[in-house]
Amino acid sequence: MSNTIKKNIDIVIIGAGPAGSSAAIELAKAGKKVAIIDKNLNSPTKFTGNTVSNTLLYLSYLYNRLKTKTSYFINFCTENPPESAFDLKKMRKYIENVSNKIFKAYKDDLSEYNVELIEGLVSFNSEQSILIQYSNKTVEEVSFEKAIIATGSLPKTPPFATGKKFLDPLNIINLEKIPNTVTVIGGGFIGVEYATVFKRIGCQVTIIESRDRILYTFDDFIVKKCEEFLKKDGVNIIKGKTVTNIEKIGNKTLIFLDNEQIQSDEVFIAVGRIPNINHLHLDAANVQIENNLPLLNKNLSSCCNRNIYFIGDAAGKFMFLNWAYLSADIVSSDILGKNHDENLFVFPKVLYIDPEIATVGLTEQEAIEQKYNIQTIKYSFADLEMSIITGHSKGFIKVIIEKNTKKVLGAHIIGKGANELLPIFSLIIKLNLEIDNISRHIFSYPTFVEALVDISNKIKS
Repeated sequence: MSNTIKKNIDIVIIGAGPAGSSAAIELAKAGKKVAIIDKNLNSPTKFTGNTVSNTLLYLSYLYNRLKTKTSYFINFCTENPPESAFDLKKMRKYIENVSNKIFKAYKDDLSEYNVELIEGLVSFNSEQSILIQYSNKTVEEVSFEKAIIATGSLPKTPPFATGKKFLDPLNIINLEKIPNTVTVIGGGFIGVEYATVFKRIGCQVTIIESRDRILYTFDDFIVKKCEEFLKKDGVNIIKGKTVTNIEKIGNKTLIFLDNEQIQSDEVFIAVGRIPNINHLHLDAANVQIENNLPLLNKNLSSCCNRNIYFIGDAAGKFMFLNWAYLSADIVSSDILGKNHDENLFVFPKVLYIDPEIATVGLTEQEAIEQKYNIQTIKYSFADLEMSIITGHSKGFIKVIIEKNTKKVLGAHIIGKGANELLPIFSLIIKLNLEIDNISRHIFSYPTFVEALVDISNKIKS
């Protein structure tokens, strides 16, 4: 292997996913010389994680609505309506098409702004240099002024799953047939979303969560409603029990808990994710890692080497796609010397489950811990005309306000239309508006956001 010194690059970005590509475009627009380095630049698989989950949630939603709602307005010509099945082969083809289109759009944008694309394996060589190993095994040393790590994340592998093949967000697209029963281990947002997908396409689903509730970081009231709705839809939820072992016997899988065992056709592992950074030799760059997480400053630079930044899943803070774009913006702004509002208090999250969950700002418990004088407003929007028309009879909003100023501290929504309501609550919090003034605004009709007028009037009264 031969080593050469390459001309200094202003900014090297390791990882060509959504976060890395977004940061590269912003920095290149500002005139910086930017290079993205990735081990595989000719495949859209780096977008697969988000694309698979989002597309599967959408397709399974359409399938479920077709199965459950079309009889209200379609008269089938035969006495028995035709059977329909969720086609995994067509699903894979559709997801591949979506991935290819998203990937092409990113590559076109990178080309437009003259971002250099380098394919190879990266490891750090010093505090301001990296080594790139190319497919022909030659190694090149590249010096940089700033480096951004955007290598995404990997699913955690619990001890009982080591060396065994189970379903996870990376391989689910390769599923050959729809199982009758699926056990999802992990009740976080990934586990609950995929449990929803499996339930929609006809599987019997069990969720196992070691804590005393699923969706541990979400507001208590919303989680309680979510558990009620999931159980009503036939999802079995086991809480407060730990999986000690899993054994595959023929076509079945036995899952051993503390004092019992259950049987399942397939097991989906969703016990969390960790930044995909262990292969980068970060110790050579004086970057400190603790419990698989980089120690970072507020601007997402390394505490020990401020010329190296972490964005997206690699930062280990949030595992949502909007965080990938937000973190890319935070780091780009810092490198360019621009001000950026790093208030992660206003960070919206949406789960496209049944029904949808959307949340922004503080939970009630967090507001109490931070010594706010709070008032909580709970509102059911099941009787809104839009809810009735679309056949979604489940919907609740919980708003946490500061009692004296009427300023919104947090909003937590469960029900169809939650994603429609969330951006408005995010703006209300971001702009520091008093929610009781919302009643003066005229919304289009019928929509789910009409609920804001009722909530505003409720606060006034």
